[in-house]
Amino acid sequence: MRKLVVVIPAYNEAGSIGSVIKELPPRIQGVDEIKVIVVDDGSTDNTIGEAIKAGVDEVVSLGRRMGLSYAFKTGIEKALEMGADIVVNIDADGQYNGGEISDLVKPILSGEADIVLGSRFKGWIEQMSLSKRIGNRVATWVTRMASSFPTTDSQTGFRAFSKEAALKLNVFSDYTYVQEVIIQGSLKGLRMVEVPIQANFKRFRIRKKSWHDNSEKLRHLQATEGVCPDGWSIYFCRTPSRDESSDTLSQNRLGHSICANSHSDFDLSDCRLPAACSWFDG
Repeated sequence: MRKLVVVIPAYNEAGSIGSVIKELPPRIQGVDEIKVIVVDDGSTDNTIGEAIKAGVDEVVSLGRRMGLSYAFKTGIEKALEMGADIVVNIDADGQYNGGEISDLVKPILSGEADIVLGSRFKGWIEQMSLSKRIGNRVATWVTRMASSFPTTDSQTGFRAFSKEAALKLNVFSDYTYVQEVIIQGSLKGLRMVEVPIQANFKRFRIRKKSWHDNSEKLRHLQATEGVCPDGWSIYFCRTPSRDESSDTLSQNRLGHSICANSHSDFDLSDCRLPAACSWFDG
């Protein structure tokens, strides 16, 4: 049986992580089992809650911001612990099409490659800024010189690794892993290929703005109407007043109500549940 584990490093990606998880294919020819891990890099928004809501199999929380490279390494290690035969890394920002994972892993399934890089420049890119294009071209040129591998997109965050390749990689950088993996792969004799992929920067910008705009409105509206999504509760929150001598909740100090849960990015220090006898302690 072949097991594929998808690793999604994430930092403050509540607006896109759910869609990224839901776009992943439930089945891939040649793969018997697919699992999904989100490595949360100390997010301060509701990234974990949105991942759980979308059906992620496992969340690894780093507790504080450790950086993309550390999150990547942690995800690879966790995937191997789970018995992965193939590991796919995909960014949490929504720019990549998760449905293309089947194309990404084909060279590994066929025995052609140990590492597969999804190249946006061999495929199709929607609205990448000029500064990003220039920066990517420069980084790619440097990586080609250092690795002797003719990469066209050294910065891609959409990659697949065989178990053997994942076991051989040792990423030392604290900032990024993308160039180092290619250089190490070349030095260690791992077979690397690129496949064309799609990237849509416009889509992930729209998703983020839409989620942040709509989620706050929705949670306030649902609380006002006396309902909240499953796993969420209504908190009554007071408006700060000049007289803070009393902690008794009175009608004239009731500022608003809101839907929230344990993963919410709201400050609930001045809020309480309806049945609570004292202020919620956060």
